[in-house]
Amino acid sequence: MTASAPFDITEDRCWFTSDLHFGHARILEYCRRPFATVEEMDNALITNWNLLVRPEDTVFVVGDFSLASKQHQIRKYRERLRGSIVLIRGNHDSRKGFIAFDQVEDLLRVRVTTEQPMLRPLDGQPYMLREQQTLVLCHYGMEVWEGAHKGAWHLHGHSHGTLPRRGRRMDVGVDCHSFAPVSFAQVANVLSQVPFERVDAHKERT
Repeated sequence: MTASAPFDITEDRCWFTSDLHFGHARILEYCRRPFATVEEMDNALITNWNLLVRPEDTVFVVGDFSLASKQHQIRKYRERLRGSIVLIRGNHDSRKGFIAFDQVEDLLRVRVTTEQPMLRPLDGQPYMLREQQTLVLCHYGMEVWEGAHKGAWHLHGHSHGTLPRRGRRMDVGVDCHSFAPVSFAQVANVLSQVPFERVDAHKERT
């Protein structure tokens, strides 16, 4: 499965999350979520989202937005959330209701541009150092992914924090991040510290 053309965005405009499970009462038991009712959970997820996300931001939901199967049910949740939403399908995402989202994919590459003010060494003049980081978004955590051998990072959900971390991949599900989206800065703070390791057939043979 190959991702479509990369989604280009700047670091201050994007957020990542997964496995919100809006309307799913049994997820409270399955994942021991600290809410008394599904309504309390839904309201907390929406509040946490809107405290962080601005209307001009984009949130990449890496699967399992809701168990609702009808368009009007999904729209009710979507209308309460700020920002644009790009959905990467998960196993609980219905084939209905995708009209509520700005974009829907099974797998997505995202190119995030970061900027850092610098001074030129020869004349001391300021300039902006621009760098790009490629992310591969898929609901399921993968052992290897497109561009992993070139430094691409992988963001996933599905496992609710139970999948052992390996390499430069990260579970962005709400159960791992205080029931809120994570910023690119948070992702980079974790994954940039993981030593680069080639774990697939592109590794040089000796």
